[in-house]
Amino acid sequence: AVVDELRTFALGCAQEIDARVTIHDFRAVVGRTHTNLIFDCVLPYESELSVNDYKEALCALVLKKRPNHYCVLTIDRG
Repeated sequence: AVVDELRTFALGCAQEIDARVTIHDFRAVVGRTHTNLIFDCVLPYESELSVNDYKEALCALVLKKRPNHYCVLTIDRG
């Protein structure tokens, strides 16, 4: 299904920035002009990145790989 493929894509992007990240509560809203990928990330306490830096990096990577795909993220420290 489309949502499963998008979840796998989002997880791949998330782990490309920090391999220890996990995601949950994934959903996608596919529209005519763009797609929103809505999910929660758990960023390990050991990560060198701040929550904001990680969020910016992940959103930029998703957009670079798939134009018109936007992240709507909640990031927790785990």
